[in-house]
Amino acid sequence: MANDPMTEFTKMFERMASMPGVDVQALMQLQQKNLEALQAANKTMLEGLQVVLRREIELAKTNLEDAVRTIQDLMKETDPSENARMRFDVAKVTVEKALTNLKELSDLAQKSNEEAFEILNKRALASFDEIKTAMGKKGA
Repeated sequence: MANDPMTEFTKMFERMASMPGVDVQALMQLQQKNLEALQAANKTMLEGLQVVLRREIELAKTNLEDAVRTIQDLMKETDPSENARMRFDVAKVTVEKALTNLKELSDLAQKSNEEAFEILNKRALASFDEIKTAMGKKGA
């Protein structure tokens, strides 16, 4: 049966600490920076999600108001052929608006995803140099 991951990590860290030329303090600082980057990326994603949700609520409110007006207009029209034409026009406009709204929400979500990815990407690239440096000298 395999040991739990934390025990394995502790053993690995102890082995690294006893290796000559390894700066354990620098490795610990590196992990702190990694956690801070992850926290910043999560915060960015959460803020982005809040923006998307607020916009979704605004769009839902607008769509509901539009639907009420449309129903009122359709109820006023007594000519069956004109009423049918209006229904097709409404259906077309509704689909167009839905696709436009979906694109807008998708763009908002993509923006925050890209910002979060950039935070993690920068941190990952910086980690390589930091690990190389930490592995090359012994900490106090």
